[in-house]
Amino acid sequence: MSDDSKSNLCNIKTTGPDEDGQIISMTYIPESILIGSGETTLPTVNSEGNGIWQLSLPCVRKGSAEVATKFIDFVGGNTSQMLGKTSQSGTSPAYLNFCFGYTVEFRDGTSLDIYFAQGHYSVGSSSVNNWWMACDALSHDWEKHEGSATLKLNTLELNASLALSENFTLSSD
Repeated sequence: MSDDSKSNLCNIKTTGPDEDGQIISMTYIPESILIGSGETTLPTVNSEGNGIWQLSLPCVRKGSAEVATKFIDFVGGNTSQMLGKTSQSGTSPAYLNFCFGYTVEFRDGTSLDIYFAQGHYSVGSSSVNNWWMACDALSHDWEKHEGSATLKLNTLELNASLALSENFTLSSD
């Protein structure tokens, strides 16, 4: 790992009928990783308790069109199945630092392949990192949800939002 590596953490929190949340496991999808800097590090996931799961990928942040294309291909190019912290309706990322996927198993027995990516954009002289997610079961109405999305599961519906650039939150209705 290079001296320029960053921790690149993404916290996933689900809420539900109890404090344990709705996710019961997350399994890395083999060969789903692509890192713009060319590194071969794999992401890790840890249950932090209280419904929080933390994804981590220590690597250098380097935007790449190739990474963005792979991320977009995860959902067949359907931008309505992608959500980015600062994205607008019908948009997709042009450059991403990295992307990878996890099969997420929920308490109701549903399993979904959810893909995560990190990009960046400039604000003045600062660079801001932002997270994206993509899933075939994700849909959103930008006018109503202002950047929130819904994951439709067998027995419950989860709202998803990228509330902070380093945090991704799932919460049940």
